Amino acid sequence: MPQKKVKKIASEIRKSVPENIDDKEKVVQLLDDLESEDLSKLKKAIDVIPEFIAKFETEHPKLAESLNEIMVILSNMGI
Repeated sequence: MPQKKVKKIASEIRKSVPENIDDKEKVVQLLDDLESEDLSKLKKAIDVIPEFIAKFETEHPKLAESLNEIMVILSNMGI
């Protein structure tokens, strides 16, 4: 059930990622990893999410907030 919520949030983020965002390819790869069923990809994602949150806090606060929500969900899942 929590994984379903992660996928939903990742899908919503994907629809709203600004075209002019720095490292857009990396953000898209992160979203791909978050939408995956592969546990190793989810673990990889949890390692890079804090970097993205810090990077986007000022210019893209909604994106940072959504990534933080995903990080909390994954953490609560034990990932």
